[in-house]
Amino acid sequence: MKKTVYRFRFVVFFLMTAHLAFAQTARITGIVKDSNGVPLQGASIFLKNKKLGTHTDSTGHYELRVNAGEQTIVASFVGYAEREKNIRLQEGTMTEQDFTVAEVYMECPEVVVICTPNDNRTMPGKPFFLSEVKAVSGKKTAELINRSLQKSIIIHK
Repeated sequence: MKKTVYRFRFVVFFLMTAHLAFAQTARITGIVKDSNGVPLQGASIFLKNKKLGTHTDSTGHYELRVNAGEQTIVASFVGYAEREKNIRLQEGTMTEQDFTVAEVYMECPEVVVICTPNDNRTMPGKPFFLSEVKAVSGKKTAELINRSLQKSIIIHK
C-alpha cells in the first residue's frame, strides 16, 4: 500500500512539473528565403550567444522552442549574410518570424593546383600526386603555369 502511495505522489509531482516546464516556453516558426524569394533548405536558425538552434526543412520552414522573454534569433546560410532579429516572446505562444537573407560575394584569389606524375614509389597505384597548391593573382598565374608545364602535368576537372 505504501508503494502505491509513493508511486501516485511521484506521478502527480512529475505531471505538475512537466506542465510548468512547457508553460515557460514559446514557439518560433517561419521561413528562410533568399532575396529572390526562394526558400533555403538547411539554413541555420539559432539564438544568439546560446547553444539552441535548428535547421530549415526542404521548404525553408523551421520551428524552434525557446524560453519566453527577450530573445535574439539569427538566420544564417553558407554564402549569405547573417540576419538577426530581436523578439519578445510570451509564455505558451507561437510567433511567426520569417527571414530574407542576401547573398554575399567575396573576391578570392585564383588557385592553381599542380600535380606531377607519380614514379610508383611515392604512392603506388596513383598516377599523379599533388605537388603544390598556390593562391596567386592574374599575371602570376600565367608565369606559374608556363614554368610548371615544363616539369609537371596540370589536371583540370
